[in-house]
Amino acid sequence: MNIIIHEQFTLTAELKAEYQSRVIEYARQLLQFESVTPDDAGCQTWIAKKLSMLHG
Repeated sequence: MNIIIHEQFTLTAELKAEYQSRVIEYARQLLQFESVTPDDAGCQTWIAKKLSMLHG
C-alpha cells in the first residue's frame, strides 16, 4: 500500500507501518460503536474529534 501525501514526500517504512497500524486501530474502535440510525452512539463525535486532531 502506497501512501501519497505529497509527490516530494516519502514515508519511511517505520512511519508507514505506524500509519497502517493506526488505521487498523481506528477501524476497530469505530466498529465498537453500537450505532443504529438515528442513534449514532457517539460515533460521529468520535470521528469529528479524530479529524479535528489533523488540523492541530
